[in-house]
Amino acid sequence: GLAASEKMAAARFNTEEHKIFDHHVYALCGDGCLQEGVSAEAMSFAAHEKLDNLILLFDSNDVTLDKMAEFTQSEDHAMRFTAYGWDVITLEDGLVD
Repeated sequence: GLAASEKMAAARFNTEEHKIFDHHVYALCGDGCLQEGVSAEAMSFAAHEKLDNLILLFDSNDVTLDKMAEFTQSEDHAMRFTAYGWDVITLEDGLVD
């Protein structure tokens, strides 16, 4: 909700001379977080509303709360985000190619 409310506040209060609301919202999540159904709804909403101020840092360490992710999920998260319309940048071992 923070990214959406920031966009709403910017539309209402920003002027050409004064950009009061002009920042990014960062969210952190891991493999287990994306197993929750609400994550799909949130990703879809953010893409539909074109919330370009939202940055999700996803730690794909293949671990969930229950056990290793290979036992509980098999989806390609980057493809899932791409399908929703997000811009996806993948880092291997924290390095940019």
